[in-house]
Amino acid sequence: MPLIPCPDCQSEISDTAPSCIKCGRPMGDDPDKDRKGFRKVEKIQKVEVVKPKKKLFSFWNIIIFVILFIFFFSLFSSSFDDSSTIPNESLWSPVTSTNKAPTPKPKADPNANAVAQAESYLSHSSFSKESLYDQLIYEKYTSSQARYAVNTVFR
Repeated sequence: MPLIPCPDCQSEISDTAPSCIKCGRPMGDDPDKDRKGFRKVEKIQKVEVVKPKKKLFSFWNIIIFVILFIFFFSLFSSSFDDSSTIPNESLWSPVTSTNKAPTPKPKADPNANAVAQAESYLSHSSFSKESLYDQLIYEKYTSSQARYAVNTVFR
């Protein structure tokens, strides 16, 4: 019964001993087993996975861009079609002046807008004379315009 050194702690143990007395390492057929009889597992190195970068313009993105470009170009090019802008020859005939003075525009009734607004209010809801007057004043009509509109509408 010769003595052999333990591979872990280097203490001398019997060659027929099932494990080391000092550290507990099994001394059987498999030297890769640990003290409790389990196989030793080597550490696995962590491998970093590098994801490939996404392409900025993929095939389908380019196809969609081209289709949209053609669509909008055809949409707006019809409004710039030269065939529709050929002038009528009658438009190019010389203009004769008539030496007439331009007719002045008739002056607008300053109360017409207030009356129209009062009629619009009454078409949507009912108002008393006082509340219609207050509403027209709120809408920045003068007091005389509001009074005229109320008297005109309530005749």
